[in-house]
Amino acid sequence: MALKLPDKYLKNHLVPQIMQHLQKEELISYEVDHSPGLDGFMSTLYNIKLKTKSAESVKERWLILKVMRGEGDFRQSSKSYIQFANEIYFYTSVLAAFKEVMEVAEECSVKVEDLLPKCYVAEFGYIEGLSFSVKDVESVLVLEHLEPLNYRMGPRVYLNFEHLLGMSRLLGKYHACSYALRSTNITKWNQLIAGIKPLAFVDINRPDDKNNFYRILYRVAFDRFFDYLKRRKDNI
Repeated sequence: MALKLPDKYLKNHLVPQIMQHLQKEELISYEVDHSPGLDGFMSTLYNIKLKTKSAESVKERWLILKVMRGEGDFRQSSKSYIQFANEIYFYTSVLAAFKEVMEVAEECSVKVEDLLPKCYVAEFGYIEGLSFSVKDVESVLVLEHLEPLNYRMGPRVYLNFEHLLGMSRLLGKYHACSYALRSTNITKWNQLIAGIKPLAFVDINRPDDKNNFYRILYRVAFDRFFDYLKRRKDNI
């Protein structure tokens, strides 16, 4: 179920946060619409069309907004709180550490900002204007949408050689950042590791536990798959 985004939250909180990254521009308008499909999996995705003006020109940007899917019970059972906490931690803490070490690394041309879309907002926990109470945990991530840069979704059923090769090259650069940080600042490395919330795919102490993450992940995936087949049965 998609999270209903309050208009006041968008107008008074989220859009101003985005505009903080565009200090020399003035907001003209924005549109937010739900992005259909299953791309978000455990999350709900929204497209944001942002129109601004500067002294030189009028600009239009396309951003993507990611929030947690479902109500509290679903989020707890699917371990969404752990998954999204780690995701936001990656954008707010890990990438900053990677960028810092790579800027001074010798004989390395990897630039962290070239590895991922620009991040405008990354929040987890109580979010003013969105959370119903101080105990209500939400997650908000706003990234640059890559479709205007000619990125396209790959094949749904399989990944071909070109996709796997491109993914491997990108992951290799991420690993370069990790190795550079570990070899130059082990204290900072250990601090980052300590900030990650454990999420074991299989609990080796309880391999048959129904709450093992692989059971939850597969259950959600197959529930959606069979729901899709049910809706499309007449066209198959």
